[in-house]
Amino acid sequence: MILPGYEDAVEEDRKLINAGWGNRIGNDYTINGRTYRDEGGTGTSFPVAGAGVVSLDRGPHVCLVKFARYHGPTEAALREISLDPSTGDRQCARNRALAIAREMRTTWSIG
Repeated sequence: MILPGYEDAVEEDRKLINAGWGNRIGNDYTINGRTYRDEGGTGTSFPVAGAGVVSLDRGPHVCLVKFARYHGPTEAALREISLDPSTGDRQCARNRALAIAREMRTTWSIG
């Protein structure tokens, strides 16, 4: 996940990687302190580490999607999370998602 304010830097990294400037190790490319992973021959890469990048497991990602849908960690979002088996350890996933939302300085009311 790319934090707000880093979108342009990540786009520039991708252009540099496509031009052959990234340091490649296996399926990973590193440039400007960020690491990107190639999905294995599809031509698609995604950021996995570095400045402005937050690595997410499925649970926190699902929670953040629900927070976005309900404009924050509202009662409706938390209820939906409690019923969704894809979040895994729901309490842990929710807490990680709340921490990420705080880091992103969302306009949601974080409880």
